[in-house]
Amino acid sequence: MLYNLMAFRRAARETFQRYQYFIEIIFKFIISFEAYDRIVTILSYNETLGKGILKLAFGLAGAILPPMITILLCIAVAVYEVFSGSPVMAALVLAVFVVLYCFGARFSGKFAYAIVAIPLLIRFNMHYIVALLLGMTATPLAIFPAAVGIITYYVFGAVQNSMTVGKISSMDEVLAMYIKFINDILANREMLYIIMIFAAVIVIMWALRQVRFDFSFEITILAGGLLMIIGHIVAAKQANLDLAPSKYILGSLASVVLVYIVQFFRVILNYSGCESVQFEDDDYVYYVRAVPKLDRVVLGEMEVPAKTEKSPDERGFRGLIARLKQYAPRRSVLAEMMDRSEKENKAVQEKRDRADEEEFMESDSYERDPEPEEMPRRRTAEPEDSDDFEIIEPETGDSEDASKDADNNTSDEEEWR
Repeated sequence: MLYNLMAFRRAARETFQRYQYFIEIIFKFIISFEAYDRIVTILSYNETLGKGILKLAFGLAGAILPPMITILLCIAVAVYEVFSGSPVMAALVLAVFVVLYCFGARFSGKFAYAIVAIPLLIRFNMHYIVALLLGMTATPLAIFPAAVGIITYYVFGAVQNSMTVGKISSMDEVLAMYIKFINDILANREMLYIIMIFAAVIVIMWALRQVRFDFSFEITILAGGLLMIIGHIVAAKQANLDLAPSKYILGSLASVVLVYIVQFFRVILNYSGCESVQFEDDDYVYYVRAVPKLDRVVLGEMEVPAKTEKSPDERGFRGLIARLKQYAPRRSVLAEMMDRSEKENKAVQEKRDRADEEEFMESDSYERDPEPEEMPRRRTAEPEDSDDFEIIEPETGDSEDASKDADNNTSDEEEWR
């Protein structure tokens, strides 16, 4: 069962990596299409913007544009919708959205889709998953895009409550509409409590991820879900909010399950195979705790090769030795890290030795060998037919002495005999 589960996980990850580009485009298209549809449905002051062809065009544009540009287009659509109902109100809404956009664009980064995802998921009671995912993958700065997304949702509600469609006859009506709009946002205690709960969940989950202990990811997700439920219970009692317990409890539990599934495909560890080691080089001392991934362990140990007809070499004692080598345990991660560190240290030392040798050779104390002088070329003998060729004959005196010595030697030999 575990082997099949890990095999399915690996196949799913490989499929996603292979078609990641197209999957991201489809995901961005769905988000953009739904965001446009929600804006024109909630505000609905301009019937022209509600046409299906415009929704499709907006979704296609959002699929190829960066997230922050898509958010900017959503703001433009929302402001134009409000402008169709009340130009005076559109000016205030534009100012609020510009502030939120600048505030969110500064800190959102790659988590900009949280701004759009929260207003879309609130109607399904699944917006809690955004805080849990940000807590598992982001830093505390992710509080800002989450807060902007929550405020955006309540801004649309404030526009509906304070909107005056038609002509405004006096400045008092303008001020009354603005005051009501601002009070609906600033005095909304439910919005403030949800922002604080999301911020607490993101910070606590981030802090737990910094502590190294067994099953840290699983415990972090569970702690985030419990904190989400407890926070809503406390907010409902302290602020007398009309929050149905079954609503946020079920939504939080469902979000926890979904985040567990995401974490399962993201990374899953085998804590029973933890290894700890200490090694050092010339500059640092390393304390390493390595936790193997569960899919590597399971698929590496349990994967059995396909059955084929055995050759004669695979039978008997040789076959046993071959199978033992085949299923021998792989080297640990720490052993590979230590070998890599030794190779790097050796390379660094060789580089330092070469640098010292070059520095010594360039110094004044190094005595260089004198350059060898060019040897004079030896004259070769001239051909025999040359006029300068001279034949030296032996002197006669020397030859006579040699003959006398030879005669004396022969006479002495005869005498001895």
